[in-house]
Amino acid sequence: MQGTIIRLKKLAIALVALPLLASVLSNSTSVPATNAAVQDDVAAIYKAKCAMCHGAKAEKKFDPAKSDEELLNTVLKGGKPGMPAFETKGITEEQAKGIVAHMKGLRTAPPASE
Repeated sequence: MQGTIIRLKKLAIALVALPLLASVLSNSTSVPATNAAVQDDVAAIYKAKCAMCHGAKAEKKFDPAKSDEELLNTVLKGGKPGMPAFETKGITEEQAKGIVAHMKGLRTAPPASE
């Protein structure tokens, strides 16, 4: 009888603790990506979503002299002529900041030696 009560108490605790543990684990944030991983992600996003209009080296339809805030707003909200709003396409503000920095880096990068 005593053993059954102890097992029931353990079962009751488990039934309460497991959903709480599952909730904590599902809401936890992932480990931040390394700088290299973030840069690779931004480069992949640029290649997939931006390079077709802006060129491989951000040489088209991009003014690196504009403020980062203005460029960020253009990436997220769109601009004229024909720049879509990428915020509605799933690009986050953090990714947009990375894209702006990546594009500026492409424009200032020295040419590859042949």
